[in-house]
Amino acid sequence: MKLDISWSSLFRVLIVGGAVFAAYLMRETISILLLALVISTAFEPGVDRLEKMKIPRILGTIIIFLVALTILAFIVYTILPITLLELNSLFKNLSGLE
Repeated sequence: MKLDISWSSLFRVLIVGGAVFAAYLMRETISILLLALVISTAFEPGVDRLEKMKIPRILGTIIIFLVALTILAFIVYTILPITLLELNSLFKNLSGLE
């Protein structure tokens, strides 16, 4: 059995290996870019709707971001403390069962 590897196949393997290594080194940047893509895709319909109502695109984007941040802050401010209190109570009750 004879294995014959051409130079072009070897170069292709090296190029793919280099690309994978480069992607590994840039994994944080790539993840940030993917997150930005997901956020911009999620906000696109709202910005388009505001643009149809004659609101400039930049202003519409700022409005959408402020509304999203306000909703997120409200959720964190109202739900997070209650959740932490309930979890603390649960863990105290679970430790009493021993």
